[in-house]
Amino acid sequence: MNDRRAFILVCLASTVPPSIARAADEAARASAFIRETGIELGKIARPENAPDARRAALKSFLDRVVDLPDVARFCAGRFWSQGDQAWRRRYLTLFETVILLNVLNRLGAYRGSGSNVNIGNANPVGDDYEVPTTVRSEKDAPVRVIWRVSFTSGGPRIVDVTAEGISLRVTLRSDFSSYLRQNGNDLNALLGAMERMISGS
Repeated sequence: MNDRRAFILVCLASTVPPSIARAADEAARASAFIRETGIELGKIARPENAPDARRAALKSFLDRVVDLPDVARFCAGRFWSQGDQAWRRRYLTLFETVILLNVLNRLGAYRGSGSNVNIGNANPVGDDYEVPTTVRSEKDAPVRVIWRVSFTSGGPRIVDVTAEGISLRVTLRSDFSSYLRQNGNDLNALLGAMERMISGS
């Protein structure tokens, strides 16, 4: 009987379309990836870590878990195709530094741990997956954060973060577009604004 039951299960499993099986596997990997990412970020945020060590660790962390080039291109919108190679290289470098400093400034308030971050099941959205999380703290109301995870570059990488309905990359794209409109669509003006943002941080 056990052998027959096992045979039936194997037959049923073999009828599952590969695309569905792959999607289920990627969804599970996306949720696990966000869980592991949160644990690692919590270690980087520990107050006993020296500032220089924290910055170096965070840079390596972001390079590995976030698809920064993809996010940067999305935020540039139609202006990405208008910039030459030199502009694109400079923009990518500045964008990565802006994101690094932004996350560094928020690390002090980060309290990521298994006790106050609940991670839900990943949901497919186009070619990506959205992983819902709820962050709770003793003083503030729970915050709902959705991580968008992509597998298009190989392994799982974060391509967006939505907090309380506000998308990071959509907001940046809107801000960049608005700034360029106000400055005659001068691409170098955007680079200058990003440089001032970095120097003033």
